[in-house]
Amino acid sequence: MKNLIVIFILVFLFAECNKEKSFPVLCFNFHSKSIDEIGVFIVGDSIEFENCSENTDFFWWSFGDGTISRETNPKHTYNKSGIYQVVLKAINENGIQEISQEIEVYGLLTGDWSGRLSLSGKWYGFVFHLKQIEEIIIEGDILFSNGNGPYTLSSTSIRIDQKVMLGFSISDLIFTFSGTLNSSFDKVEGIYTIISSVTGAVVGGTWEASKSKIGGP
Repeated sequence: MKNLIVIFILVFLFAECNKEKSFPVLCFNFHSKSIDEIGVFIVGDSIEFENCSENTDFFWWSFGDGTISRETNPKHTYNKSGIYQVVLKAINENGIQEISQEIEVYGLLTGDWSGRLSLSGKWYGFVFHLKQIEEIIIEGDILFSNGNGPYTLSSTSIRIDQKVMLGFSISDLIFTFSGTLNSSFDKVEGIYTIISSVTGAVVGGTWEASKSKIGGP
């Protein structure tokens, strides 16, 4: 009987030693509310990473912007637009494996923008409250620092790539702001015009605004 037990143990140990090594098998997906609603990932959005890997319990994530995570299914928010390389590494007793995917984050305009415009040699402050509800359409209002407003933006307010056009009316005055966003999508500069619908008189100048708060989707 003892001989049978010894033989069984030897056979078991031999089988274990000759098992094919099982390395980590990696895969992951990612999604967010904005990708479901408007088809892009946006600055300030909470992106959820779904880990579908096998044969490992230890993970290491790098999101391409200098931040990392050791959670199995992490969430991450990007503060600037750009293309990021997301890397997932996994470790088990047989070794280390890694995979990566690119994710492109767009800087949309949703949020509060603090700005100023020049008129007759003076600067006047304002705040734009913006919400980009579709690919190019912008809704919101403007409130001047002297308390005037808020004035609702017109339906012609749009953004195409890095070009911005915002318009609104005050009594018989029609305001049009056109500008260009920087590469980080957090500052815009351009020119504006004010046209009187009664007299046809036109005045204008320069304006600038910076994003004072990252908005949600």
